[in-house]
Amino acid sequence: MGITWNDIVGGNLNNQTISPNTVGDHRYRFILIQSDNLNNLSCLLTSNTISIKISRKPFAQATNYVFGCYGSTITFGSAGGIQYEWDGPNGFYSNVQNPEIPNVTFANTGLYIVKVTSNNGCISSDSTTLTIYEAPVATISLTDTSVCEGSSIPITARGGQNYEWVPVAGLSNDSIPNPILTAADSAIYIVRVYNEYKCYDTVSVRINVWKKPKAVAGPDKFMIKNKSIHLDGDVTGTDVNYFWSPPEYLDNPLLEGPTASPPDSKTYRLTAVSNKGCGSSTDEMKLEVIDKLFIPNAFTPNGDGLNDKWTIILFEEYPNGIVNVFNRYGQLVYRSYASGYVPWDGKFNGEITLPGTYVYFVNLGNGASLLKGTVTVVY
Repeated sequence: MGITWNDIVGGNLNNQTISPNTVGDHRYRFILIQSDNLNNLSCLLTSNTISIKISRKPFAQATNYVFGCYGSTITFGSAGGIQYEWDGPNGFYSNVQNPEIPNVTFANTGLYIVKVTSNNGCISSDSTTLTIYEAPVATISLTDTSVCEGSSIPITARGGQNYEWVPVAGLSNDSIPNPILTAADSAIYIVRVYNEYKCYDTVSVRINVWKKPKAVAGPDKFMIKNKSIHLDGDVTGTDVNYFWSPPEYLDNPLLEGPTASPPDSKTYRLTAVSNKGCGSSTDEMKLEVIDKLFIPNAFTPNGDGLNDKWTIILFEEYPNGIVNVFNRYGQLVYRSYASGYVPWDGKFNGEITLPGTYVYFVNLGNGASLLKGTVTVVY
C-alpha cells in the first residue's frame, strides 16, 4: 500500500522500548518468524499496526524580568499553552495565566516557575525572577494651615529624587521638592515622591485660603428729593466686617444694602475689613438728589442690573405727561404716560432694539414747551 517499513535496530525482544524523535504520526508492527531448519522453510506472522502520534512540546514563556516596589501589586505574564501552574517563594501557587501578588514584600522575591500545558497535554516550563525595590518615605514641611488669599508660602517635600505635585494651580513649579505656593483657593496639595527605582510614596497637606475682603458700593444712583432709595452694596470675603460712611441719612450703616434718604446729593463709601488680618477694601458710589425733571441721555439694557432702564426722574409729577421715542427711520418704538409711567427697557414689540441713538419727545401736558432730545442705547 505504498508504506515502507524499517526494522528497529535491536528490536528483537518481546517487550520493546521505542523513542521516536520527530513530530508526527509513527506506526509500528510486530513480526513473528518461525523457521524449519530441515527444509529451510519459514512461517511469517504480522501483528496489527500500532499508531503513535508525537506532538511538539509547548513553547513556555514567562516574563523575563519582573520587578516592583515594596507594597505595590506585581503581575506575572506567561504564554504558550492553555493551562498554567505557577510556583514560587513564600508558598506562592496559582493556576492563572497572569497572576498578581498584591502588596508585595521582600519575602516575595525569588524564582518563580510556570508549568505550561498545551491542548494535547504536553508540558514544558519556564521561570522568571522577581525583584522588589524599597519604596521611599515621603515627608512634607507643612501641617494643615490657613493663609490669606494671594499669600506666598514655601512648601517643601523630602524623601526622594523626583517630585510631582497636584494640583498645579498656584505652584511656582510642580516638579521640584520646594515650590512656592501662592494660594488662591482652598485645596489639598498632594506630592508624589519617587526614588531611583521609580518607586513612590505620597504625602499631602491641606491649605485653607481666607478670601480677601472686597467691597462693591454699587452704581451711582439718582433719587427724588424727600424720598428714599435702596443702596446696592455687596461684600465678599472670609469673616469680614463692613460699614457705610458717612452714616448720616442711612437707616442702618452696617447693612450691605441700607436705605438712604439724604436731603442733598452725597457720596457714600462702603468699607470691608477682614477679621483674619487679610486687609480691607473700600468702594464709593454717588447718590444724586434731584428736585426737578431729569431726562438721562443713555442707558444699558443688557440685564446686568445696572442702568438697565431709561427712567425720567419726576415724570410722575406731571399727570398729563406723555413721552414718545422714535428710531432713525421715524418709527415709534416706545410710548408711556406719566399717569401710569413705565420706564423704557430698550425693547420694541418684545424684541431688543439695536444699539444707537434714538430721538425722544416729552410733553409735560402743562402748557410748557415740548422737550426734545436724544437717548443712546448701549450694550
